[in-house]
Amino acid sequence: EENPTPCAITCNGEYAVPWSKTMVGTAPEDEAYALEVTYNYGIAGYERGTMLVGFGIYVDDLVDSIETAMELGYAVKGRVVEGPD
Repeated sequence: EENPTPCAITCNGEYAVPWSKTMVGTAPEDEAYALEVTYNYGIAGYERGTMLVGFGIYVDDLVDSIETAMELGYAVKGRVVEGPD
């Protein structure tokens, strides 16, 4: 979702700039949680400690999921898949 003007209801906090958002979920929003990542255009950085560091996702078969991630070229450290960025 791209928004060329600041959010009229301050949904981006103190950042009154154009913004975009990406949402990822496992079901419709009214049925399950979703991860929403917002990008505020023109913001060079954020105060350290106030940004997303990581998130976890439950999988039915951890071993198979780790093996698939490695086959796809993702970095795997223990039970954590890192990347692709």
